[in-house]
Amino acid sequence: MKTDELSLAGLAVLITRPQGQAERVAQVIAAAGGEPIVFPTIEIRAIENRAPLEALFDRLEDYHLAIFVSANAVESSLPLLLRRRKIPPGLRCAAVGNATRAALEAFSVKEVLAPTEHYDSEALLALPEMQAIQGKRVLIFRGESGREVIAETLRNRGAQVDYAVCYRRVRPQRDTAALAARWRAGGVHGVSAMSLESLQNLFHMLDSPTRKLLVATPVFVPHPRIAEEARKLGLADVRVTSHGDNALIESLSTCRKP
Repeated sequence: MKTDELSLAGLAVLITRPQGQAERVAQVIAAAGGEPIVFPTIEIRAIENRAPLEALFDRLEDYHLAIFVSANAVESSLPLLLRRRKIPPGLRCAAVGNATRAALEAFSVKEVLAPTEHYDSEALLALPEMQAIQGKRVLIFRGESGREVIAETLRNRGAQVDYAVCYRRVRPQRDTAALAARWRAGGVHGVSAMSLESLQNLFHMLDSPTRKLLVATPVFVPHPRIAEEARKLGLADVRVTSHGDNALIESLSTCRKP
């Protein structure tokens, strides 16, 4: 069945993405007849000291490859960078997935290196262009923390790797009483969590009775690694979706109608 033939009528879906990203997927869910519940469990904030990042901007000619780990990394760095200077013509840009590549292309970055399936760090590292990288200098744009797999793998292959920290991820201080009341009333039928951090934050933001409701609610994640960690939290119904909004809609449509 085509995704435009799928219906989420009667389904209320909790969206945990940061605000700007949540609004986009909320529109997709609403267009399919579902009811989006926007409840961001990650807040993207600017870094407090931009001097180290700006110093890296001034040395971009030293690097052969710039890797952006997320759309947040693009949106938190490119406006600052392009106000300061142009991207050097010899610097190749790479993205972990489609959303990140689209974010780069929105800033007119051409010939972005990115995987065409799976859309994760491992898929990027598997590309032919990422193999013969000995002696190359790589700059990874990311938040204050995150997985180390890209840097560690490239260093093992002989590359010199630096981080360009361009944003912070913060757990919001939010009142969960209204969400908990809705959940108790049977008004949450699925949860969309695009990262392990967003899911962990949700878990820790909820009180104990509402966590038990989360445990029994279908949770949709984009990667088996996230699903594995989600199950360690005790979540009983974790489902891995393919990447992209259409794949999420197709997966959500498998929820039992209330």
